[in-house]
Amino acid sequence: FKGTEGFGVANVPVNAALLVLCGLCTSVMWGGIFNLAVEGLGKYTEKASGIFMALVCGGGILPLLQNYVVDLTDDFKKSVSDHFITTYLNGQTPNPCVECNKYLKFGEFYKKSEELECNYVATGHYCQKSEYLFDDGKTLYSLKAGYDTNKDQSYFLCQLTQEQLKYALFPIGHLTKPEVRQLAKDLDLPVANKKDSTGICFIGERDFREFLKNYIPAKEGKMET
Repeated sequence: FKGTEGFGVANVPVNAALLVLCGLCTSVMWGGIFNLAVEGLGKYTEKASGIFMALVCGGGILPLLQNYVVDLTDDFKKSVSDHFITTYLNGQTPNPCVECNKYLKFGEFYKKSEELECNYVATGHYCQKSEYLFDDGKTLYSLKAGYDTNKDQSYFLCQLTQEQLKYALFPIGHLTKPEVRQLAKDLDLPVANKKDSTGICFIGERDFREFLKNYIPAKEGKMET
């Protein structure tokens, strides 16, 4: 079948490589957030994405795959970044990664992958999936913690529906981070020693409070706990 992959950096090429080595993947689809003003990290164009993919994949087996880039900028702004700010305005604490997984990676991204006749969406999350087949032929899909308890990301996928889990694959969920990095080295992938990404992607290294001030003016008030 055709497998699709998107988002992330260090885990993505190893994820795709495992699918290729198993004979399961013939194409890779990348989800891009292009020219999003809220990022403040410069323009991320399709050309830049192509250069990024070349750097990530290196000179191994991954360049043999068909690569597709999908622009999800508008969807990201509506479902993730705008929702993030609105939630704070309402006095609540948002979790943008949960929204992104639910509405983008396994939402709009999967819809785009169907146009390419892809069977599954394979991501680099540290989590696992189990299936239970009932006597009546129905299948229950369960989301499980990743084998690496230090990197478990199952919480960020907690709102996926049964239909979304059905088409989800997590090739590195049974591995630890050091094992993933070693695989990247064995496959001569340039990202083997890349620093782990942390924090909120569209805020980056900027001060969190300063970022919010751009959208939520500070005002005096009582603090309730």
